[in-house]
Amino acid sequence: MFKRIIPKIGSNSITHTLNGPDSPKVINTNVVNRLGYEAHTLVTRMRREMGIISSGAVPLGELAIMNQIAEEKAHNDGHSRLEEVWNSLDSIRKKQFAAGFGQADLMQVWKNGFSQPNLIPRILVGQKLITPRSFSDEMTRKDANAYMDNTLRAGQVFIGNEDDTQARQEISETTHGDNDGMSVQVAMETRADLLIFITEVGGFFEGGHPVREAEKAERIDRLSHDELDESWIKEHDYSEAGDDSNGGLGSKARAARLAGDHGITTFITSEKEAGAIIDAANGDFSRGTVILPRQAG
Repeated sequence: MFKRIIPKIGSNSITHTLNGPDSPKVINTNVVNRLGYEAHTLVTRMRREMGIISSGAVPLGELAIMNQIAEEKAHNDGHSRLEEVWNSLDSIRKKQFAAGFGQADLMQVWKNGFSQPNLIPRILVGQKLITPRSFSDEMTRKDANAYMDNTLRAGQVFIGNEDDTQARQEISETTHGDNDGMSVQVAMETRADLLIFITEVGGFFEGGHPVREAEKAERIDRLSHDELDESWIKEHDYSEAGDDSNGGLGSKARAARLAGDHGITTFITSEKEAGAIIDAANGDFSRGTVILPRQAG
């Protein structure tokens, strides 16, 4: 049984397109509502502790900007000040700009997910914006850890997200990718014992690509920490990341290796697997791939 759990959901798992691949991405409310229900069950009925790391601010902000541009043009003879600024920005500045609007919308999405009529008693949902500096400066680190720890001990939930209005590293597709590295950092700082990655692919596979060669691919149920060397990771990195998502299975494997160095078990599952978080919190990893920490390998 695991006490303190950090699930992380990526942009491609929390959003979807309604009208084909070229249409704007919107929040998949079915996924958010189900995760809200599972988290509520774990916190209120099973007395576990949970902080959720959520991507999605950038696509939500981009959608809000596109809708606002359309509204301004409809009422100003085809003119939009927002569109002029938007078109003047490079790709990184666009994502930073979009994130500022999307973060507010993302929090509202999660508040709605935890406010379903059947979720009684209510629990509070707080926000924790994180940058690389959040844990590099000792005083800032203490403040961040105090907020997260107090929230978890009090039986409430925080939603953590990289502050993409400032974090060039995250959105320029360099080191960690799509909040994966930040998720490990949060898990370590909060002394979590279980880190969960909720992905499109839902685990590691042998025999073929899990999407393009699904008939040949077989999911790996269990991995030891020592198996995750760099050559193995490159061989099994079935990345399906989109334009707004930097993470892939390689990024998650490296994150799991770091988590394992600190005694944290990592579980990779799919957003389609209803109940998988509750099962994993109780030690049932049958619907994904579990990566054991170093001392358990």
